[in-house]
Amino acid sequence: METRDSLRTLARSRPFVALWSSMFVSTIGTGLLLVALSVAYYQRSGEALAAGLVFAAQFLPLIVLMPIATRLCDRLPTRTLMVRLDLVSVVVSLGIGVVFGAAFLPVFLLLVARGFLEMTTKSARGVAIKTYLPDELVERGNTLLNSAYFLGSTAGGLVGGVVIGRVPVVVVAALASVGFAVSAACCRALPPAPAPGSGAGVASGVWRRSLGVLRRDTELTRAFSYLVATVVLFQGVNQIARVWLPLTWLGTPASGAAWLEAVSVSGIVAGMVLVMVGLPARWRLPVRLLFALTAGLMLVPFATHRTAPAFASYFVYTMVFEIVYLVSFGVVLARTDQGDLPAVMVLFYGVAFSGMTVTVIAVGALTDRYGLPAVLLAVAVAALATVVGTERRARRAAGRAAVVAPPAIPQGARPS
Repeated sequence: METRDSLRTLARSRPFVALWSSMFVSTIGTGLLLVALSVAYYQRSGEALAAGLVFAAQFLPLIVLMPIATRLCDRLPTRTLMVRLDLVSVVVSLGIGVVFGAAFLPVFLLLVARGFLEMTTKSARGVAIKTYLPDELVERGNTLLNSAYFLGSTAGGLVGGVVIGRVPVVVVAALASVGFAVSAACCRALPPAPAPGSGAGVASGVWRRSLGVLRRDTELTRAFSYLVATVVLFQGVNQIARVWLPLTWLGTPASGAAWLEAVSVSGIVAGMVLVMVGLPARWRLPVRLLFALTAGLMLVPFATHRTAPAFASYFVYTMVFEIVYLVSFGVVLARTDQGDLPAVMVLFYGVAFSGMTVTVIAVGALTDRYGLPAVLLAVAVAALATVVGTERRARRAAGRAAVVAPPAIPQGARPS
């Protein structure tokens, strides 16, 4: 009943509906464009690294641009910022379509710009959820907002299964631009709200500000660690597997990459639904065990060369890593103060997606040499090492916090 009531409240919230609609329409074209580009470059070169660079190009330089994104999220009203970001994204997406077919460098630079815009927009949406919703709805609202991203990605994958290989990339880029234009209109419908912070402390560095917030809360640090690791490892693998698994391992036509995109995002949506409605207590596992389970599920699709079971097991893999992602993200949102949220969100998106870029480049290069199944064994070992390291650090921090202070001496008594 509580879940049903909160969903009804969110459905009646005009700001939430505007945010959800904005994310949904912008993601359809974005997902379609990235899959189309990655397939096109993979077919040109026959290298997994070439396909991965389409995604890596967006995120590699973000760690350098984090302070700019922080200032934007801190100093501009959220509605104003999101509208402007979407309008710039219209131009960038059209530019990608126009220069595609020339040298890769101009496409790379535009993908870098698109990645910065997306990181800043996602950070702004995290701030908007905290701004427009009451505290008791923040976690559930964030989970439901993420459903717009994944449903949009699923729709983009389904459309891609039909159009990729049949229409030129410039048409796909134009569709993405239309999505951003509609998204800007949705954001324009948000009610006015002041900027979340004055910008105080940003000049001293986003690193110092956000890391200081994390050090004060052991549970926040643990959730943040799993959140980042989920993106760096599992999302990073997904950027290569989404093309290599169907086209090389399974031998599907080019549209197979788009169909796998739809399947994998459907798994993510299923994970989102499970988090949103809540699992029975006896089925719930600690995040550390779910994270370790995801490392094993990552290997299962490569146990067969048959398309149906491979796609089905990939569905389960993405479903479980989405549960880890959303549970961790909800804890981060709930335990971070409103004023600190812009810095923490920008730190997350910058570190996570920059780290994911390193994973994409490394996994892509090693896959071209050794094949993806062998590379994933090493990634699974890294994931298990992440669990061990995160839990060990959390126990040490909890131990330090549990040190009992000397008892107070009653008034009038003398120490012995």
